[in-house]
Amino acid sequence: MLSERERNALEQIERDLSADTGFAAAMAGSRRHREQRWRPTWTVGLFVTGSMVTILCAVLGSVPPCGVIR
Repeated sequence: MLSERERNALEQIERDLSADTGFAAAMAGSRRHREQRWRPTWTVGLFVTGSMVTILCAVLGSVPPCGVIR
């Protein structure tokens, strides 16, 4: 995590750059994303894992665990 001084410096830079680039909004969004990084990662991981299992069971219907799921 950033110290208070570093955070203030970053916010000042973001304000300076935001006038014509929209950079501050992007940086603020990415910082929020970093602070909450584990939540979307777990959500996406679970979704991808479930999708892979579903696709594998549809393609390889003879695999024993897939028979239990169906």
